[in-house]
Amino acid sequence: MVEDPGPILQQEGIETLEKLSFFFAYPDEERTASGDGPCLGARVVFRGPFGGELFIVMAAGALPELAANMLGIEAEEAAEDQQQDALKEVLNVICGNLLPEWAGKESVFNIEAPEILAADRLAALMRRRDPTATTRLALDNGWCDLLLFSMGKER
Repeated sequence: MVEDPGPILQQEGIETLEKLSFFFAYPDEERTASGDGPCLGARVVFRGPFGGELFIVMAAGALPELAANMLGIEAEEAAEDQQQDALKEVLNVICGNLLPEWAGKESVFNIEAPEILAADRLAALMRRRDPTATTRLALDNGWCDLLLFSMGKER
């Protein structure tokens, strides 16, 4: 198991956004908190040799293009549910790629279905403890944050 999952989280976030949604993403190391303005967040819970949660928070202005690029439609046509589904799919792929790189390819995890979180619930969940790793990414049309929380070994 890799001790520091931060570099893996950053790499998987950038690669997934580029390959899945054609977003150019790059590290935004100067930003210390989520960007300004409206945003949307999602969470996925995983269990296996250890458990945890992975959160994604993205600027709301980037979501129509995210959905459009993934679905092959115009951004103006991307409905709210399509934008949410696109965000959840990006999160799911990042988590699915992160875990074997972090824990080892022989490790088996159960990844629950991602869920969209209201802003107040998202803030409350992320405040309850320090993340194991955080990646802040700049996008051509906004920003994206990934926060990983691990909970130690399962019983």
